[in-house]
This record gives sequence, C-alpha cells and structure tokens, in this order.
Amino acid sequence: MRIREIRIKNFRSHEESIVHFNNGINLIVGRNGAGKSSILEAIFASLYLGLPGFPKGYKEANTRIGKEGFVLRLIFDHNGKTYEIYRDTLSGKVALKENGKIIAEKDSDIARWVERYIYPMHVYRNAVYIKQGEIEGILVNEDVREKVLRKVLEIEDYENAERNIGDVIKELKRRKSDLEGFVRGVGNVEEQIKEEEKRLIDVIKDINSLSKELEKLRERFSLLEKEYKELKELKEELESVEKELIGLRGEYREREKLVSNLEEQKKDLKEEIARLEEKVKRLKDLEKVALEYERLKNLLALKDSKQNYEKKLEVSKQKLEGIKEKIETIREKVELLDDKKAKYDQKLSELKELEPLRKEYEDLTQRAKELEKRKKELKSYGYTKEKVIKELERIEQAKKEIDEIEKKINELSSLIGALGGREEELKENMRKLKGQKVCPLCKRPIKEHEAGEIEEEYALELRKVSEEKEKAQNKLKNLKERKSELQKLLENERDLIKIQKLVELIEELEKDLKGVNLGELEGKARRYETIRDELSKLAGEIKQLEKDVEDLTKYEKERKAYEKLVSQFKQKISEIENKIKEEGFSSFNEIEEKISQLEPQYKEYYSLKDSPKQLDKRKTKLSYVVSNIEKLRKELEGLKERISKKEEEKLKIESKFSREKFENVEKDFRETSNSLSEIKATLKERERLKEELTKRIEDLKKKKEELKTAKETIELLDKVIVDMTEFKKKLRTYKAEVERRGLLEVERLASEIFSEMTERKYQGIKIVRKKSYGREKIQINVVYNRQERDLSFLSGGELIALGLAFRLALSLYKVRHIELLVLDEPTPFLDEEKRRKLIEIIGEHLRKIPQVIIVSHDEELKDAADHVIRVSSHAGISKVEVESLVSL
Repeated sequence: MRIREIRIKNFRSHEESIVHFNNGINLIVGRNGAGKSSILEAIFASLYLGLPGFPKGYKEANTRIGKEGFVLRLIFDHNGKTYEIYRDTLSGKVALKENGKIIAEKDSDIARWVERYIYPMHVYRNAVYIKQGEIEGILVNEDVREKVLRKVLEIEDYENAERNIGDVIKELKRRKSDLEGFVRGVGNVEEQIKEEEKRLIDVIKDINSLSKELEKLRERFSLLEKEYKELKELKEELESVEKELIGLRGEYREREKLVSNLEEQKKDLKEEIARLEEKVKRLKDLEKVALEYERLKNLLALKDSKQNYEKKLEVSKQKLEGIKEKIETIREKVELLDDKKAKYDQKLSELKELEPLRKEYEDLTQRAKELEKRKKELKSYGYTKEKVIKELERIEQAKKEIDEIEKKINELSSLIGALGGREEELKENMRKLKGQKVCPLCKRPIKEHEAGEIEEEYALELRKVSEEKEKAQNKLKNLKERKSELQKLLENERDLIKIQKLVELIEELEKDLKGVNLGELEGKARRYETIRDELSKLAGEIKQLEKDVEDLTKYEKERKAYEKLVSQFKQKISEIENKIKEEGFSSFNEIEEKISQLEPQYKEYYSLKDSPKQLDKRKTKLSYVVSNIEKLRKELEGLKERISKKEEEKLKIESKFSREKFENVEKDFRETSNSLSEIKATLKERERLKEELTKRIEDLKKKKEELKTAKETIELLDKVIVDMTEFKKKLRTYKAEVERRGLLEVERLASEIFSEMTERKYQGIKIVRKKSYGREKIQINVVYNRQERDLSFLSGGELIALGLAFRLALSLYKVRHIELLVLDEPTPFLDEEKRRKLIEIIGEHLRKIPQVIIVSHDEELKDAADHVIRVSSHAGISKVEVESLVSL
C-alpha cells in the first residue's frame, strides 16, 4: 500500500486541506499543535472507521468546532490498482472505489475489506505505525518493551483465549452444579405422581355428586322464578298506576294555578293598552315639528364641511407656493450642470495622461524600498559579494575532502575490525595452548619447547597486530576530527547560498533604478492624486444636479395637481354658502337659534317614538293570554277524565295482587337462588382443582423426563470439562512456543538490520528472558566481537540505531515486506548525537522502504527527506503547503 493523497474537511483543526504524498521519505513538519498528527489520524480513520475498536463519540469528538460532521477522501495504490475511500459523517455517505468503480458503500464493509486486503487494524497500529517515543523507549523502558512485544507476537491473544477457556470451564462446572442441585431438589417424582392421581379421583367423585344436587335445585328454582316474576309484574304495574295518579293530580292543580295567573295578566294588559293609545295620539300631533327640527340639523352639519374645506384650501395654497419656489431653483441649476460636466471631461483627460507616470513611480518606489531593505539585510550578515564567493569555493573543496575522508574512514574501520578479530583469535589460541599437548590449529602433538616457541610467535604477532590496530585507530580518530571540522564549515552552506541570492537581487534592483529621477515622477504622482480627488468631488456634484433636474418634471405635475385642488375647494365652499341662502338663512347662527326653539318638542316626540310598537306588542300579548286561558280550561276537563279512569284501573289490579303472598314467594325464591349459587361455586372450585391436579400430574411427568435428561447432561459435562482442561494446558504450551519462535525471528531480523546500520561493527543482538525480583523480563544485548554486551556499551547514536532496527524488525515480523512505514514524532526527547544518527539512518537505510511518512517538529529532518509538507496554524485553522528542500 502506497498513499497518494488525503483530502480533509472539518476534521480537528483542518478546515479544508489536501496532502499529497510521494514515494520515498515524506516529512510532515511544523510546530506543535499545528495539526501534523491529525493528518495521520485522518488516514487511520479513513481506513478503519467502521470497526468496533473506535470509541463511542469518535465522530463528534473529531469534528471541527461549529461544524456537524467531517469529510475524508483517501487515495492509495495497492497491487497495481488505484483505490479511493470516501467518508462523509454529516450525510452518512461512504464509498470504496477500485479504479473508479464502487465496490463497497458501508462503513463496516470498507473496514473489513481494508483488514482483509491491506492490514488488520492491530497490524497497522503495531507494525506500520511507530508512535512517538517508541524508537528509544522500547529499549530503555521495560514496560513499553514488554507491552509492544506482547502485541506484536500476539501473546495477549493467546492469554485471552486461555482466560476465555478458563471462563468456559467455570461456566460448565457451574452448569453441572446447577443440574446436580436440580436432581437433588426434585426428590421422588414417582411417589408424587401417585399421590396427585389419588387426589384427582376424590375430586371427580365430588364433582359427580354436586352435579346431581345442582340439577334438582334448578327444577325448583325454575318453578319459583315463574311465580315470582308474575307477582313482581303485578306489583310493578300497581306501583306505576299509583305513580301516574299522583302525577295527574299534581298536573291538574298546576293548570288551575296557571289559569288564575293569566286572568290577572289579562286585566293589567287592558289598562296598559289604554295608556299607550293616549301617547300614540300625542305622537301624531308632534310629527311636523320633528321633521322641521331634523331638516335644520342637516343644514347645520354643512358648517363642519365648510370649515374642513377652508382648512384644506389653506394647506393646498401653501404647498403650491413651495412647489413654485423649488421649480424656479431647479431651472437655475440646469445651466450650472453643463459647466460642471465640461470641467469634469477636461480633468479626466489630464488624469489619463498622468496615470502611466503614477504607476511607474509606484513600481520604482517599491523597488527602491526593497533595495534599502536588502542592503540592510546584507549588512546584518557581515558579508560582501567577494567574501561569499570565496566561502562557497571553500565549501566545495571541503565537500571533496569529506568524500575522500569517508572512504579512508570506511577502509580503516574495516581494517580495525579485521585486526580486532585477529587479536581476539591470537589471544584465544594462546589461552588454548597452555597445558595442551596437541596444537589447537593443526591438531598435531607438540613438545614443551615447541609450545614455548609457538607461544612466543603468537605473542610477537599479537604485538604487531595491536600496534597496527592502535595506529589505525589513531588515524581514524584524526580523520573523524578533521571530518567534524569540515562538517562545521558545511553548516554555513545554506546561509551562504541565501546570501549569494541576496547579492544577486541587490545588483538587479540597482540596475533597474539606475538613471531614474524619482523626484520628478513624485511630482507627477502627487498631481495625479490631486486631480483624482477633484474628479471625485465633481462627480458627486454632477450626480446631485442631475437628480435635481430629474425632479423638475415631478414638481410640475405636483403644481398642476395642487392648482386643481385649490379650485375644487373654493367651489365646494361656494356651493355650501348658496345652499344656506336657498333655505332662507343668512348665516348658520340663525339656524342654530331656530333649532334651540324646536328642541323641547323634538325631545318629547323622541320619547314617544316607540309608543306605536309598544301598543302593538301589548295587544298581541293580550290576544295570546286570552287564547291560553281557553286552552287551559279545556285541558282541565281532559285531566278530570284521565284521573277517573286511573282510579278504576288501580281497583282492578288490587283485586288480583296480595303483598303478603309476594313477600313469601320472594323470600323462598332468593333462598333457592343463593343455594344454587353456592353449589355452582363449589362445583366450579372442584373443576378448577381438577384442572390444577391434571396439570400438576403432567408437570411431574415432564419433570421426570427433565430429571433423566439432567443426569445424562451431567455425565456429558464431566467429559467436556476434562477435555477443555487438557486443551487449556496445550494452549499454554503452544503460547510459550509461539513466543519463543517469535523472539528468535525478531532477534534474527533485528540483528541483520542493526549490523548493516553499524557497518558490521556489531554482529547482531540477543533477546534473553531474565528474572528480576521474582518477575520475568525481556532484556536486549548486543554482540560485539562475538561477545554479548548490555546496552550501556552503546553510544547515543548506536542506541537510536538499535531502537529503530528493533522496531523495523517487529514491523517485518508482522508484515514481512514493508511498503509503508509511518513515524510519529521520532525525535522529541533525543539529544543532538541521537538526532544526527537518526537522520543518517533515515537517509541511508529507510530509503529501502518504498514509502515512509514522518511527522516531526524537528527542522533538521528536512536534510533526510525527499518531499517536505509544512503544516501551520492560523487562527486555529491548519494550513498545508509543499515546501522546497532548498531554502532561498
């Protein structure tokens, strides 16, 4: 798998970012908190978001504040095909594409595909992705080492399986114990079944006896019920007739009372009608006075209309005068507008002529400022052009010398290693020679004097080898010191290249400004600004004048409208005055005086106005009362006849009905009914008991079968528990073997990588388990000159090389062929020596991996990178940009 691109929207601090990756070493660099690690987290979420391993609330926790979801789009190559994973947590849309064709559209389906065809999530987390502090921490921290190894070797999975099997065995034992308890608790089921069947027979006998008794009672109850119903019907009929008689007599009394009340109303209505007839006669006498009063009131109403028209006339006259004044003012402005337009055109022509000179002035002024700035910058460095050229030549010479020194260093290192090996071999031979009668090399017998000669030869050769080794080590030391001096000189190379480009920029700016008269151009530029301000002012004045001229037509229309209104209001006032004169009055005061004279008679007329209506109402009511009196008298005659008939009906029923007989029959009927209910309840209880006993017997028979099954299951569980216990023992043995083989494989891989990184100085590493304070721990040693040494033997740079070699070995153990490696902040706690070694290892050894992604805030790692991605933060928003590897 090789990543080509990740697109991030509203994820953590990234509002909208696009990150491109190349083959080789990709460095993501930036300050802490800029959003570097968020890019790695976005890649991880794109791959595995649908798996159960993600915590609840992951989407909400990683969505940018103020947004409702994030969008991720990951593009990568795998096995010659291009894949794209798209996740939108707001809309819920997800897709996995293979060469542009959709092959999955669910979170879980995509994540399962990644686990099957790319890496399982735990492999990615522990083999592909190396977290902060794991390079060195896996060596110096025993707990970290133990934790990582257990995950990579999958020891935890075997332990979990072992625990799960233990839990299963416990559950099986618990199940067996429950079944044994069930068997003990059931007791003798056969005896219980016999007892319940005996009880069932007794209950059936009771049911048969009660059923016969119930039949006899039902016959007696039927006869009593018929007689009781007949007597009850006569009783109810008698009570109904008595009730109707009471109602009819009460209704007769109410009708008599109503007739008496209506006679009183009839007398009062006749008296009221006589009074109203007198008022109606007076009303007719006052009708002419009322008509005259109302006519005069209508004339007086014209007074308010006239005053209203007079007010409107005055307002219209005033507005008409104002409009006429505005029209005169606008006519004066028309001539001024033409003058302003002519002046504007003249200024605009002059401005166009000056514009190229103004632009030239601005450009040259900017260049002059830039020139001063660059000169100050060059002065701050303390360099001249000649000095820069001379220093760069020295650096080129130093590079060549370093190349020669490195070749010599490699040759001397190989020589020293070979001499050291020969030195150890001679010492070993001398040790073996003592007390031996056989030559340790040729295996032939030797005499004592020959042994001394051989030992002397070994000692002589050992001195020569030691002296030669010491000389080589001194030369190596001197060469490394010289290399260090030259490397310090190379540290200034980037600054010198930057200064050289600065000198070239100053020369270019001076060439552009040569022979330029900035003072003259400045005057032209100032004249340009003055004319531009004048044009802006003229444009505003012209715009206002044009608006005023446009208003002239509107004001002419308003003038004509108000002149028409003035004429109309004058005509209305004249019409009102003529109307008053036609009615015989010279003023409204005369009308008011006449109205005052007629007002008392008009008030009297107004108070009598409703008299005709009231008279008609009273006559109608009198007719209604007379009609009701006649109707009620007829109803009283009918009620007398009905009362007489009901009294006869009552006597007839009383001749057939005896209350004493009814009470005796009712008592006997109720006692029989109660006895019947009691027998029914008893019978029902016996039937219920019969059902319970039948069900109980069935349950006992089922329990008998369950008991048989439980005993068989107990026997089966005994066998399964034995088998599971044996399997648990075998799993523990298999786990130990997997761990042993895994550690051997990791040791082999790490030895190869570490030996290569240290140019074969070390023959490899050894992983051993040792007990300390009752606890078994994993210890790592290195092999130097075929002897094991602990980690204190290593320099700082060698320690970081071992850490990375060990970490890569773990990755190779899981993945076998590494196409992608991710390092998150590998240098946070490394000193200068360890950082330099890590940069060297990244540049020389990690290039063998097709694609490496490193996240760091350490600018020094740029020296080892092929592709640099800079992440910065502005107002809480992460920004991503590709940065050139050569600083200007």
